[in-house]
Amino acid sequence: MSLTYKSLSAVFWSGVDILLRQSLLFFISILLARLLSPEDFGVLAILYLFISIASVFIDGGFSSALIQCQNTTVTDESTVFFFNIGIGLLMALALCVVAPWIAAFFEMSVLQNLTYVMALNLFISAFGSVHITLLTKALHFKTIMKAGGMATLCSGLLAVGLAWWGFGVWSLIWQTLVSSLITVLLLWWWHPWRPRWEFSLSSLGYLFRFGNFMLLSSL
Repeated sequence: MSLTYKSLSAVFWSGVDILLRQSLLFFISILLARLLSPEDFGVLAILYLFISIASVFIDGGFSSALIQCQNTTVTDESTVFFFNIGIGLLMALALCVVAPWIAAFFEMSVLQNLTYVMALNLFISAFGSVHITLLTKALHFKTIMKAGGMATLCSGLLAVGLAWWGFGVWSLIWQTLVSSLITVLLLWWWHPWRPRWEFSLSSLGYLFRFGNFMLLSSL
């Protein structure tokens, strides 16, 4: 395919992805707002403060580096994959360690167990980061749209059901976890890329020189 055709296709499917996911989230949020209290959404917002910071470290700017560098190898991609998994595990463990302090600081005991589950979500999401990066680099937004749309729909319906049955804020937590899990599984199913058992410090250093400013900017 020509670059023009790929670019137009990417714009179209990226637009469809935004429209589809935002529409689904809009209607699901309306339903959840009728079933949950404002406090439930507030508790999740507190956790997102810590989750967002941890996510920045997991990516480390390497996603932008893989996209910017045109001649990356499987070794480069595998190195970033295992780096993301390792840092994702470290960030998840760190959140688990500080979970009691988070709960104590905000005087909400429920935050401790919620933090444990959201820490697991960080680790799961790390398994799909390279797939999303490679699909973005190749302008294959249709696959990203399908995975994201199905994950949003399934996790949203689950959240509405759990909220209806009285699970409260846990409805939102499980929505986030299930959405990440479905997205990762579909990306691995639909995208042929698989990591090799390779890890190169030189690749890591080379890519970090491209991505370190993105890391600082995100922080």
